[in-house]
Amino acid sequence: MERIERPEALAALVRAQLQRGVFTNQPLTADWAAWVAEGAAAEPFDGGLWIARRRGDHDLLTFCLQAGAAAAKPRLERPAVTEIAFREKDAAAARSAAGRLEAAGFREVLRRARRSRPAEPPAGAGEACRFPGPAEAAAVEAFLAAHFDGLTGCLPPPEALAAALAGRQVVTLEDGRGIAGLLHYAPGRGSWEIRHLAVRADLRGHGLAGRLLDACLRENGGQRSTVWARQGNAPAERFYEKHGYRPDGWQSIVLAAGERTNHASENH
Repeated sequence: MERIERPEALAALVRAQLQRGVFTNQPLTADWAAWVAEGAAAEPFDGGLWIARRRGDHDLLTFCLQAGAAAAKPRLERPAVTEIAFREKDAAAARSAAGRLEAAGFREVLRRARRSRPAEPPAGAGEACRFPGPAEAAAVEAFLAAHFDGLTGCLPPPEALAAALAGRQVVTLEDGRGIAGLLHYAPGRGSWEIRHLAVRADLRGHGLAGRLLDACLRENGGQRSTVWARQGNAPAERFYEKHGYRPDGWQSIVLAAGERTNHASENH
């Protein structure tokens, strides 16, 4: 892959791929300058384009794949992951693209489904929850790394985590052993999204996740919220169902290439 140094060059590569019938998981309104700062590298191939961004010890891949074209496996120096999100009306095209990536050497590692909760006040007050600041980034980062897979857990890079902490987008519950539970969310226009929700193994089943959720609902004024949950994670599905989150028709397929280096189990 070739490192891209200028945002306009990256945008031009993507625009050149936007032909009739193309399938892509690249956001067409991406902040290309931010991508360049994240070490973006590109690799065109006959029928498509790969773009990689650095995420810790692996790469996050996006792609464009022309209609009828076979995918070419990118030249990778590290493990890599890519995700295809789709609505039901686009399911056939998404599964076709996933199949072409598998033929190129990728493997499907999991599927997610999105759930939405309508705007309504929280049930509780989120007792004893607090919003840690940037000075506590190391403890938050360690907790996330212990509870979410390093390759598929969408862990925020240090700059993004610092911004989330400064913006009151991380809420925790703590005890004598440190962080007992944590919820990390991302604000949006008209709604917010749960990115990570986890409770320490010795404290699960005691209502901590509900208190963290209530604190975030209160922080966001009961605004509509969404979450991507791993399909087949029964405890997470029951939790979100109980708290008013219902499937909204969005699904995703996560595919990986290269050896995995972190096998931490995903929570919610």
